[in-house]
Amino acid sequence: MNHDVKKFSITNNDGLHIYRSAESISGILELEISKPLRLRCFKIRLHGRVKTRIEKGNSKQSGFICSTHDIISSSILEKGKGKELSSVDVYLMLPGVYSYDYSFQLPNQRMPSSYEGIRGNNIRYMIKSYLYLADGLPTIKAKEKFTYFQNIDCNAFEYQMMTNLLEIEKRLSFLCYPYGKLLISGQIDRIAYCPGDTLEILFAEVENESKRSLPNISVDLVQIVQRSAKHYRQKDKNIYSLVVSDGLMSPASKATLKNFKFVIPDLSPTNTSSDLIKVEYYLDVSA
Repeated sequence: MNHDVKKFSITNNDGLHIYRSAESISGILELEISKPLRLRCFKIRLHGRVKTRIEKGNSKQSGFICSTHDIISSSILEKGKGKELSSVDVYLMLPGVYSYDYSFQLPNQRMPSSYEGIRGNNIRYMIKSYLYLADGLPTIKAKEKFTYFQNIDCNAFEYQMMTNLLEIEKRLSFLCYPYGKLLISGQIDRIAYCPGDTLEILFAEVENESKRSLPNISVDLVQIVQRSAKHYRQKDKNIYSLVVSDGLMSPASKATLKNFKFVIPDLSPTNTSSDLIKVEYYLDVSA
């Protein structure tokens, strides 16, 4: 930072740093200078972007493919005539403390929720401020990050409906020799939840129609994170075990789970409106 600029910071008023679409954000930009300062302008902007990084290559030659996409970039406040103007557009600020209030409303549009993944993979929103100095001096920058959640009304009718009973058949084999099949079925109470909500597995069953004993029924909450960078794709799977049963299922037997409840952990929200990072969840019933 320029030695004559003692403070250049931006702060939101409410201190919550968590917002949703169409909500208002207000704050203050503070500037303190110790000597007369020649500048062109300063700006405050709203900025949101998606960033991904995917590792490629092998042990001998590796590297990273990166992509960045702007979600939103809009002006909130601007003082001065611009950063690329002639010397007649430069003005002088005397030593002192200056403060500028700002207030704006987040757009009422679909934007992906904030997300923090493994290094170099995130969705971030922030308020940025720029102080453009005269005489070829470097621009001074400050930023204030905040968390944005996409509006998804989990109480809406379509999300509160009980799901249909899902049934699948899985053929089992070893070295191309079949030895039977599994019949797996399950049903949950609804399809949308928030962290802290209770999810109820109304019914889950695994029927062993194979010739072998198999591990007992288990249920996992699975998070799928799909990342894209240019023409590269990578899918990460995170598993949170909910039910781990002891023992084995003998041939021609079944294991059943009814009215099992668990609390949704504090996880990143579902994200499907970004092409670079997608986050989805499902329940996996298996044996």
